[in-house]
Amino acid sequence: MDIRQFRSDLAEAFEEAGFERKKIRGSKATVWVLPGREVERMFWEDAQRRPWGFVLYGSLAVDVPNFRLWLTGQFPKDQHGILWSALLNFHISNHRDMFFAVETEQPPYQTWVQDIRRRLASLPDTVEGLLVAEYQPERLKLVWDKWQAPKAFNYFRAWATGDPPRHPPPFRLPDGRIVDTPVNDPA
Repeated sequence: MDIRQFRSDLAEAFEEAGFERKKIRGSKATVWVLPGREVERMFWEDAQRRPWGFVLYGSLAVDVPNFRLWLTGQFPKDQHGILWSALLNFHISNHRDMFFAVETEQPPYQTWVQDIRRRLASLPDTVEGLLVAEYQPERLKLVWDKWQAPKAFNYFRAWATGDPPRHPPPFRLPDGRIVDTPVNDPA
């Protein structure tokens, strides 16, 4: 099986599981969205052919289209900082149970895609649900990056509670530190 067939079969499995394909401008990655009421629960696919078989990984992510629209209207894309792609995200290669590599000719697409769907479906699909889930970390652990999430979530919470930030989101320095803005560090 070649990589085109692999990706085609994988796309079919995502569509059969109820995902919708979304193209992100400026990115070659395929994004699969599990529809929700106010929140997009997504999987950013990264499928690669290796000499010995196939590797499939990517990121589980959560974004809020209305928040993204507001952010884009307020600040240029180059000022979106740690919120450049999603509100919360987690690369699955960091999660042992989600890593998918196969040497056989028939990869278990359905099983793997259903696992992705089950995990994303467990996340809230409303803004209010996200705000409540912040205090239930076990619900967001699939997408909660311990370095980025609290700062990103503080920024989002300000927007969601009717006090939109006036400053761009925090951003990551080359050494990995995230620089706070007054919204995240009000003192």
